[in-house]
Amino acid sequence: MVEESIAAVSTHNERRPRILVADEFASEGMAILKGRAEVDHRPGLSETEVIEVLRDGAYQAMVVRSATRVTDAVLAAAPTLQVVARAGVGVDTIDVDAATRRGVLVINMPTGNTITTAEHTLSLLFAMTRFIPQANARLRAGEWNRKDYLGVELAGKTLGIVGLGRIGSEVARRAQALGMRVLAYDPYISPQVGERLHVPLHADLHELLSRCQFLTVHTPLTDETRGMIDADALAALPRGARVVNCARGGIIAEAPLLAALNSGHIAGAAIDVLEGEPIRDSAHPLISHPKVVCTPHLGSATIEAEIKVAIGTAQDVLVALDGGGVGAAVNGPLISAATTTDLKPYITLARRLGELAVQWDAGPLRRLELRLAGNLAALNCAPLTASALAAVLDQVLDVRVNLVNARLIAEQRGLHVEEGADEGDQPFRGALSLHLQRDDRHFVTLHGTIVHDEPRLTAINDFPVELPLTPGIWLCTRHDDRPGLIGELGSLLGAHNINIGFMQLGRDQPRGMALMIVGVDDPIDPELLGRIEALPAVKSARVVTVR
Repeated sequence: MVEESIAAVSTHNERRPRILVADEFASEGMAILKGRAEVDHRPGLSETEVIEVLRDGAYQAMVVRSATRVTDAVLAAAPTLQVVARAGVGVDTIDVDAATRRGVLVINMPTGNTITTAEHTLSLLFAMTRFIPQANARLRAGEWNRKDYLGVELAGKTLGIVGLGRIGSEVARRAQALGMRVLAYDPYISPQVGERLHVPLHADLHELLSRCQFLTVHTPLTDETRGMIDADALAALPRGARVVNCARGGIIAEAPLLAALNSGHIAGAAIDVLEGEPIRDSAHPLISHPKVVCTPHLGSATIEAEIKVAIGTAQDVLVALDGGGVGAAVNGPLISAATTTDLKPYITLARRLGELAVQWDAGPLRRLELRLAGNLAALNCAPLTASALAAVLDQVLDVRVNLVNARLIAEQRGLHVEEGADEGDQPFRGALSLHLQRDDRHFVTLHGTIVHDEPRLTAINDFPVELPLTPGIWLCTRHDDRPGLIGELGSLLGAHNINIGFMQLGRDQPRGMALMIVGVDDPIDPELLGRIEALPAVKSARVVTVR
């Protein structure tokens, strides 16, 4: 299986990237990384030690699990870092905002431990309702005690699920198989998902809670979900209800939960995650509570899950370092595996158009508009917009700009961004137009497409052209379409020993206005450009570089 996974990631002859694996990581994933990169495995480091290692190492990627915290200080120590990968679901140990500002892609692996976490949720549900840990402890202490451990059946009871995503859906299926009635609250899930799972969705959280004898939460920990099951929410549950948390510590507020357990309103709790992990205090009020079953964050701790997560994480890290799209990008434009092949050449096209557009004029950037046409209009344009923005901003700013932080930096700089579909007829299967505006008089609109997997320019400000976007120097003139200009221009270039590689003309009508692009083999200095602009027919002239 590992050999197949390694083969699935393409090889290349470029310098091998360097990757720091800062936590324990399954050998199957490590083998994939080592097949393509120089890997340093350094688990158990303090934050200070991580900073020192990163500062000295010139790493391109970093892989962590839950032990290592990736703070702004850690990111600041690693200017070469491109990717931080969390080998697991949550990214609450990673400062995603700081990573975005610094142009570092954050990815996670949300699918590898889905089944494992769902199974652990059910394990805790059984353990809590039948007092399995408590009874086992008493039996090991030499006591045979049955009367204190009268449990309840799950069949026929109502389970409320907060968060009906991947894990929540798997919990729902298993609970239904046990004969439980399942309800859910998830404002970000469509009703069709609930219908498919035969799980009624409630629009109001407290209405859901009032109907549940058991509650389990399966949401990420965010500003919105932190403490969402608070004192009021717990009070909305019927007296004698029981709660489970296999998601993240802090979603169920711990102080109100403790109070509800002590009052008897909540009959029991099963907890796999706590605030401030890891906790090694046997006197912790929830860990030591007689009505609580607690495990040390074991939701994803199975052999199968660790292997799946490690392999998936390793593959995604290598793809991301190669510039490919990964579906588990937390802070970058999402590109699913199904659309990566379709989008990748257009991402290059968007970048080339952005590089050209920003050279067309000078002055503050006001507005960038990206429009998609043909088959391209049905795809996600976010990566294309980010690619164009990164190309534009990277040439005018002294900060690192890439797909990850391009939109954020555009917002900070006041660059208005629009994107959408172009409904007009297109001669191409997929086409892209980019409009970059500085003020009412200074703007450019570029049109492009992909031909045989290569980006091509098809129009500039509605003047038709047909040019491959390959590296080179272009002299671009807007002029009156009259006889003799090409000869005058050629003479000027020849007098300066500048060789012409190609020449292409686009015009609106005969003897009207024309746009000419001349590919030259040598740089054109400002003095010569001034002489070209002074030709009687020339309205404007500029030199741009295609990178």
